[in-house]
Amino acid sequence: GCEDSTTFTFGTYPYNNAETTRDCAWLTANPSKTATRTAEWCSYVYDGTPVSSECEATCLGCPTSSPSAMPSKPPTLGPTMSPTVTTKPTTSPTRPPSPAPSPFPTARPSSSPSVSPTDVPSQHPSMEPTLIPSAPPSLMPSSIPSASPTDIPSAFPSLGPSTSPSSKPSRAPSQHPSMEPTLLPTLLPTTVPSLAPSAQPSLLPTLMPSSAPSLEPSKAPSDYPTTQPFQAPSMEPSKAPSDEPTNRPTKSIKPSPSPSAAPIAPTATPTAATPAPTTSAPTGSPSLTCNDSALRLKIPTVGKPKPYVSRYCSWVASKDTKNRCALPGVSASCPITCESCPTCEDPEDAMRFKFEYNGKEIVRNCDFIGRLPEKVAGRCAASEDICRATCGAC
Repeated sequence: GCEDSTTFTFGTYPYNNAETTRDCAWLTANPSKTATRTAEWCSYVYDGTPVSSECEATCLGCPTSSPSAMPSKPPTLGPTMSPTVTTKPTTSPTRPPSPAPSPFPTARPSSSPSVSPTDVPSQHPSMEPTLIPSAPPSLMPSSIPSASPTDIPSAFPSLGPSTSPSSKPSRAPSQHPSMEPTLLPTLLPTTVPSLAPSAQPSLLPTLMPSSAPSLEPSKAPSDYPTTQPFQAPSMEPSKAPSDEPTNRPTKSIKPSPSPSAAPIAPTATPTAATPAPTTSAPTGSPSLTCNDSALRLKIPTVGKPKPYVSRYCSWVASKDTKNRCALPGVSASCPITCESCPTCEDPEDAMRFKFEYNGKEIVRNCDFIGRLPEKVAGRCAASEDICRATCGAC
């Protein structure tokens, strides 16, 4: 909610032989100095915490429940913290679009491509291809192909082929095959075989067998045997035998490196079933875990130049643990290290801790965690139940 903190302070100063503490109420305590104090201190950051984030009502003002009927004549210097939510765009846009597209493409392309392609392609192609292709292809292919292929192929092929092929093939094949095969095959076959075999075998066998057998046998045998056997046997036997033996068996001077497995005779008697393990009687209801907080703690100091020191529970456990556990809020924040698990309490309000809440890192205390009952559960989850009593984690 939009409210001022009742525990946040941002320094002291001597006044009339007494020490005056600055807090959110101090900003408006003297009406004649309210404007001066808010202008000077609302933008001030005290010990890593902006004053405006703790004194929201005084420094930022709370937004109204509904926008004004007429806008202000002069615009504000900064945007509002809570913008108005609208269900339809403005009737008067800032600038009207151009009546016609540019006759030539821009000299410098956009940093990111358009979300969707244009309905009509450009009359002149770009000087250089884009680094990343569009997600959906153009409805119509370009009248003139690019001078060089793109570094990355399109995710989906074009609906229609180009009128003339590219002068160089793509560096990487398409992820999906073309809707229709090409009218003419390639002039030269590939010099390197595919990394993975085709999902389905060819309708007709090749005219000449491979010079070397495959590293792994086919998942299913061919419909027709080859006219000539291989010069060397396969590295591994086939998973399924052929329907008919070959007319000319393979001649080999040495046996296969992986012979077929020998059959195993069945055992005389079956193995007795292993009895299921038994467990003792179940224990009582489990107790809640007690853990040191993993958050960064802002521990108040006494007689030090800085009012706070930022430390973790690991610092408390490193040395001088007994004296460090006696610092305000440390024992409740680090119950394992300080051996205070049986004591169910929150760290003192003077102790502050840093955690992420609503997308940003903030520094708060347990008073903030339990301030609004409807937000206690969310704030406890964000602060990892460091306030054990407030969060019911004892």
